[in-house]
Amino acid sequence: MAPLPKQAAKAAHPGLSDLLRVELGQRVGPVDLDPTEQAPSAPKRSIAIVGSRGIPARYGGFETAADVLARRLVAAGHRVIVTCEASKEQGPSTYAGAELRYYPTPPLGPASTIVHDCLALWDLRREVDIIYLLGYGAAFATALPRMAGTEIWINPDGVEWARAKWPPLAKLWFRAMEYVTMRAAHRVVSDAKALGDHLRARHKTGAEITTIAYGTEVTAKAPETDTVTEYGLEPDTYFLIVCRLEPENHILEAIEGYKAAGNLGMPLAILGNTQNPTPYVRQLLTAAGGSDIRFLGTEYNASKLAALRFHARAYVHGHSVGGTNPSLLEALGVGNLLLAHDNPFNREVIGSVQAEWFASPQEAADGYVNLAALGPLEISERRSAARKRAQDSYSWDLIATAYKELLAKTPIVAPRRELAK
Repeated sequence: MAPLPKQAAKAAHPGLSDLLRVELGQRVGPVDLDPTEQAPSAPKRSIAIVGSRGIPARYGGFETAADVLARRLVAAGHRVIVTCEASKEQGPSTYAGAELRYYPTPPLGPASTIVHDCLALWDLRREVDIIYLLGYGAAFATALPRMAGTEIWINPDGVEWARAKWPPLAKLWFRAMEYVTMRAAHRVVSDAKALGDHLRARHKTGAEITTIAYGTEVTAKAPETDTVTEYGLEPDTYFLIVCRLEPENHILEAIEGYKAAGNLGMPLAILGNTQNPTPYVRQLLTAAGGSDIRFLGTEYNASKLAALRFHARAYVHGHSVGGTNPSLLEALGVGNLLLAHDNPFNREVIGSVQAEWFASPQEAADGYVNLAALGPLEISERRSAARKRAQDSYSWDLIATAYKELLAKTPIVAPRRELAK
C-alpha cells in the first residue's frame, strides 16, 4: 500500500460529532449527538450483527462493539440478533435481551470465518430488517439477504488487503471483497473518516458511507499495581506495546528505535503471541537481543490489561492499515502518553492531544527519549488530555447514540417484517 502524503497525515481532524456524515451524492450536515436524548417516535427495527466471534465479548474490537451495541440497542427497543461461533458446549440463547445464534466455524484457517459468516447470512436472510456485517471477507454472500429484501450494512474494519500477513491470493480476495462491499451494501459504516476517504477515492460510486468509530471506556481511578509487579515492572517506568505481532503494526521499527534511544532505565514491554513464531516474530526476537525489551506473551484479562496500560509511562502504537483502532482508544481511555506511528488513522483518533510520532526507527528513538524526560506536570496534562479526548469523542454513549440515530433514519429498504412481540 503506497504511503499517504505526510501533509495529509498531519492534517487536523475534527471530533467524532463532526464526522458522522452520510454520503449520498453530496455531504450533508453533521449529526447532532446527545447521549441523553431519546427519540420517542423513532421506529423500532430488527438488526442482526454478523461477523464477531460472539458475545459476551472475550476477544477484540468487533466483539466489544457487538456486545455494547447489542445491550444498548435492545434497551432502546430494537430487536437484536448476534451471531456466535458454535462450540462443543452450547451457549445461552440470549444475552442482555439480545438473541444469540450459533453457527459452526470449520477448521479451514482464515477461510473458517468466511464460511461461518456465510452460514449466518443464509440463515438470517429473511428474518431481520438489517444485517450488519463486521468485516468484508464474506461480502459476496450478502447478495442473498439483499435479494430477499434485507438492508445490508458492512463495516470494512480497515484496509484488509494491505496487511502484510496475507499471501498474494488472500490480498487479491480482500481487494475483490472491498469492491463487492461498495456495491453489495446499502450502507458502509466506516470506523474512521480517513478510511471513508480511502474508500471514496478508490470507488467513485457505490454504497452510502457513514462514519461511526468504535468506542471506549474512560478510566480515571488508578487500578491496583499487583498486575504490574506480577510482570516484573514498576509503575510509570516502562513503555508498553499491546498488539498482534505483524509487520503493519511496525513493532520492528519500535524495537529498533528503543535500542537506538540508549539506556533510558525504562524497559519496553511487549504483549503479543510469540508461540509458534512466524518469520516476522523471529525477526523481532532477534532484533530485541541485548536490550531491556521484554516479550510478556498474551494477556486477555481486561482488568489486567487496563492496569498494565494505566501504569505505563507511555503506550507505543504502530498500527497503520486499520481505521479507528480499539487498542489506541483504550490507551486514550486510561490516559496514556503516546508514541504513535504517523499516519492519517492515528492522527484522526489522537486529534489535538500532544503525542510523539514516528515513521522511522530514529523518530521512534527521539520519541522514547522525549517521553522518558517529561516532568510530572506535563505527564499529568497529557494524561488528562487523552482521557478528555476519549470521553468527548469516543465514549460508548456517544457511539451508541450515533447508531440509534442511524436506525431512526428513513429505511433504505422498506421494512417488511413485524417486530417480534
